[in-house]
Amino acid sequence: MTSLCLYVFRKHQVSENSRHTNKEGEILGIGINSPIIIVKDQITGEINAQKTIMLARFDGDQIMAWYHLQEKDLAPELYAFKMVEDRVVMNMEIMKGKTLQHVLDKITLNSDQAIGLSICVLDGLLSAYECLRQKGYSHSDMHAGNVMITPKLNIKVFDFDAAKKFLQNSQKLKEDVLEIIRMFCALYSGDNLTSRDIANQILEERSLETFSSKLRSQLTQAQRQELFKILMMLFDSVAFPEQENYGDTADVSNYVKKNMPGDEMKKQIAVLLFPEDFQFKEVADCGTGSKRMRTDVTSVWEDPSMEDYVLNVTDQKLNELQHFVLAC
Repeated sequence: MTSLCLYVFRKHQVSENSRHTNKEGEILGIGINSPIIIVKDQITGEINAQKTIMLARFDGDQIMAWYHLQEKDLAPELYAFKMVEDRVVMNMEIMKGKTLQHVLDKITLNSDQAIGLSICVLDGLLSAYECLRQKGYSHSDMHAGNVMITPKLNIKVFDFDAAKKFLQNSQKLKEDVLEIIRMFCALYSGDNLTSRDIANQILEERSLETFSSKLRSQLTQAQRQELFKILMMLFDSVAFPEQENYGDTADVSNYVKKNMPGDEMKKQIAVLLFPEDFQFKEVADCGTGSKRMRTDVTSVWEDPSMEDYVLNVTDQKLNELQHFVLAC
């Protein structure tokens, strides 16, 4: 194996000799072009995620878009990439969290929790989108399988195989925004609007009545109105290619930040998303004979109570969360 070119950003994580890597056998996920696996560097002793793509499919825009987001902690950290024969090998941080797709498919939230989480995720998605847009890039493959939610309810975007400088191709920005619309709507209401084209058609009508009639959800009328308002704000940022400040979502971001859920709601959501990191036990309260709940990070609490969340899930507990993710 001949290494033609090597860029190592984190030498404590990845050695400069590409031969000293052992596959650990675990697949984290599959991107457009290749799987992501866990490997161990024999020289540094560190475990990291590794992705390999064919050189013919590699574009420097992928690395630049990735780099811009990791600077803002909105993407996994890139430790190194190397060109080996006809391939490019990339080593990166193993993220802690769960993909948005996993949350949508596997986790049940009540309406208030789902709306609170959707606002947190939208805030992160818009931060990532704006970071790329201001640098002249589009992600071009935004979907729920490429977004990781962390235990602190932040997000990280990954899989930059399709990332490109958008130059004068404004359609790429619109595609990213429409996918953000779909992810937000799916979390908020349970309906992802099926596709970009259908989402575009529905929002082009600018009718709350039409939107409500096609939304497969049990939301109240007030919730539907609020959801529609945010979706239209997003859609209006990319409605017409010739409009001033095309693609600028700053107004939406400001509105979302004003409607972020409170800390207690975030704690409730965090425990529902990551129950395996908490252990809730009944213990006798000395002197009274009554019982109370005690929390310990590491295992699952099967039947949680919202009141106990508020009492027991502290910021310190959230900071102690340790959860390796197998990305869907």
